Amino acid sequence: MAFSTARKSSKAQSFWVNNLGNSPHVVTVRLIVLEGDDEPVVLLRRADSNNDGKADISDALFVLSWLFLGGPVPECVAAANVNGDSGVDVSDVSYLLNHLFLGGARPVEPYPGCGPATPEDIEMRCDETPRSCS
Repeated sequence: MAFSTARKSSKAQSFWVNNLGNSPHVVTVRLIVLEGDDEPVVLLRRADSNNDGKADISDALFVLSWLFLGGPVPECVAAANVNGDSGVDVSDVSYLLNHLFLGGARPVEPYPGCGPATPEDIEMRCDETPRSCS
C-alpha cells in the first residue's frame, strides 16, 4: 500500500491509500483523521451544489437557477466554487460541465468525496457540514 497526504489543515488530516498489490483492481480509500480539537470539522463535497450527494448536470442547473433566476442559494456556497477561484459565477458552471462531459480538469478538492472545508470555504457560507456529508 502507498500512503500520500492529500490535504492538511489545523483541524484534519486526509490521506489517500492506494492498493498497489497484485490485485486486478486498484482500490482508493480516503481516510480523514480528525485531531483532538474541541471545534467540529466542517466537511463539504465540491461541485455538489444542490446537496444530493453527487456532482452532475443538476448541480450546474441549480447554480444557474440561483445566479440568474433567483433560485435557492446553495446550502454550502463553497461547494459551487468548482474552479477554486474564491467566487461563484458562470465560470464554475462551465468548469463543471467541461469536467463532466468533455473530460476537463476535476473540480478542486474536496472532490469527488467529502473533505474538510478550508477557512475560505467557511467564509463562503459553508460553516456547517451539509447533510450529504453527514
